[in-house]
Amino acid sequence: MKRYCGFQRRAERRSSPEQTDSPRLSTTDESACEFFNVLHRSQRAFRSCSRPAREQVQRHYAHRKARDLPEAFSFDRHCRPAPTSSANTKVRTKQLHSEPSAEIAHQQSLLAKLKQAILQEAIQGKLTADWRAAHPDVEPASQLLHHIQAEKARLIATKKLRPEKPLPKITPAEIPFEIPQGWEWCRYGGLCEYVTSGSRGWQQFYSDSGALFIRAQNIKTDKLLLDDKAFVDLPKKAEGTRARVLRNDILITITGGNLAKTAVVEDDFEEAYVSQHIALTRLVDTGLATWIHMALITDKGPRGTLLGYSRGDKPGLNLPNIRSVPIPLPPLAEQAEIVERVEALMTTCRALEAEIEHARTHAAHLLQAVLKEAFAPAS
Repeated sequence: MKRYCGFQRRAERRSSPEQTDSPRLSTTDESACEFFNVLHRSQRAFRSCSRPAREQVQRHYAHRKARDLPEAFSFDRHCRPAPTSSANTKVRTKQLHSEPSAEIAHQQSLLAKLKQAILQEAIQGKLTADWRAAHPDVEPASQLLHHIQAEKARLIATKKLRPEKPLPKITPAEIPFEIPQGWEWCRYGGLCEYVTSGSRGWQQFYSDSGALFIRAQNIKTDKLLLDDKAFVDLPKKAEGTRARVLRNDILITITGGNLAKTAVVEDDFEEAYVSQHIALTRLVDTGLATWIHMALITDKGPRGTLLGYSRGDKPGLNLPNIRSVPIPLPPLAEQAEIVERVEALMTTCRALEAEIEHARTHAAHLLQAVLKEAFAPAS
């Protein structure tokens, strides 16, 4: 039996070929294609993502599951259970609870994989193949790199930056995938004017107010979340002042369970610092921040490379690891196009996430209501 809801009908209208101009993934990974079709072509997948998202649908779903159980746990017209053993009742109740929860968890897993598929297509240039065909004369990424290197040389000459050891050339073994013509591979350190980490000994400066103190748990979702704030009162000449955060800085977790989680600083803070568990990186051209962040959170791209650097029982990265990770760099104009397309796709993902979260919350409430009815004493 088909179960329809308002969200599904809206999704079907959005996904019809004549009503969408959104890009399609071209990956050969069959599972990634399946995830992408959740958004763009597969009505079956949309039904899966939207089930059970409305009260009447969920009530039907819960009661149908109840009717599918053996007679020992059947529901009559008044939703009262027939006599049964206590142990068997507990087992059947657990089954009634677990199946919708498992379905919702599966939907969340599909969306997480879908997001990674979108990012992978983006940093490999497959998401904008049509755009490159329509814009063959854009300035290549080699020119962008030349401008960045020239600016770094100027900053060093004016003593605003310290001279650096040249980074080694990227070897073929370090390249995880092919990139389009006009793109370049470069080491992350070559794009940065500053790579450092917070100093140790922050505990002595903890305070109820003062400068914002950013810790690894604040970037565990690849975004800077400040719902759990900490503050430090730092003396002006303290060593930790070198880890002061500015807008468009990119923060990377280098120790602990959130290893390689990455966030862009999107706001101007009056004063903020990072802990010793975070690498603070500052780009020469801060306009690249969104693209670099996108690359650094791709599991089969730079993030995978960073995680590969970590060895031993205690996971961790050092600053040379951060500087040396290879980054795919498209022309500046194509970066803007990729960012726009990825954001459009991620907006759709967020809408699906909201529906799934609503379904999860509502399913829990509905289950309690059904069980309360089912086990209510007969009047």
